Amino acid sequence: MEGGWIDKMVDISFIVLTYNPEWNQLIITLKSLIVQKNVNFEIVISDDGSKINYNDKLKKFFMDNNFTNYKFLNHSNNVGTCQNVYDGVKEATGKVVKLISPGDFLYCENIIYKWLQFLNDRKYDICFGKFIAYSKDSDDYNIIKVLEKPQLQGCYLKDNNYRSRKIACFLTYDMPIGATFIVNRELFIKYLSKIVGKVKYAEDFAYRLMVLDDIILGMYDKPVIFYEYGTGISTVKSGIWIKRLDDDLKQLKNIIIENTNDNIGFNSKYKKFLLINNKIKKMIYAVFYFPECLFRKIGLAISRKKTTTNTQASFLEQEIICK
Repeated sequence: MEGGWIDKMVDISFIVLTYNPEWNQLIITLKSLIVQKNVNFEIVISDDGSKINYNDKLKKFFMDNNFTNYKFLNHSNNVGTCQNVYDGVKEATGKVVKLISPGDFLYCENIIYKWLQFLNDRKYDICFGKFIAYSKDSDDYNIIKVLEKPQLQGCYLKDNNYRSRKIACFLTYDMPIGATFIVNRELFIKYLSKIVGKVKYAEDFAYRLMVLDDIILGMYDKPVIFYEYGTGISTVKSGIWIKRLDDDLKQLKNIIIENTNDNIGFNSKYKKFLLINNKIKKMIYAVFYFPECLFRKIGLAISRKKTTTNTQASFLEQEIICK
């Protein structure tokens, strides 16, 4: 671990997750972090065994921008996303953490201040916001109209909808994307420890386990990030990543089965659901014990309208949007 001078009073830690990143994409991400106003923050760059070490160039970047509150955590070999996240979060000192990957960038220079205000006012330990999807073509940033995730957001806007959140996350898979979360650091460490060594890539499974334990997943109903669509594990179409995600899902299933001990309620019924191997029996069981699924799936089908636009937006323009 190395870095600059670290301020002990940290409101939020940005964990920048890198693995063979493009330099320009990494810099646009870091620029969106260091301009944040009215918050004390640190940047932890946690690298998963990249072939090229950018530490010296990054030190110069931070020096040129008069920023010293940073750390480097470099793994000597590729350990996988979950382990990389876990190690980075453990090195952080902020009360809350925000994971971010090269190519994604924060919505504007005061979004973290506003988001943390919302988090503190509502007393949430975990919260997600909306995203704006874009694709990069040469030097242009093309805003893409894609399905919102989650599509049906009502259950996330009411704090007492524990069952509805579970239905959304575990049975209809209508969940936020991981890039839109902020989370209490100590809580995150606790839940990451449940999946590290088993789940390799899908660190956001830790958030799902929080939902299963009735920790309120709050929603900040505003854009928080520009998300490079099609590069993350939740949106990439590569066959190898589909296989990797499927393997991680199997591990999550095993974790839930092994750690669910109650005999009543949603969790017990969901455990029994996971243990059914016959597809027809599984469907009948779901209709009987989770009838909300049918209505939610109909609602998802109705809202599934995907269109694309080619509106260009630059990094400087996104700062203006937020003011």
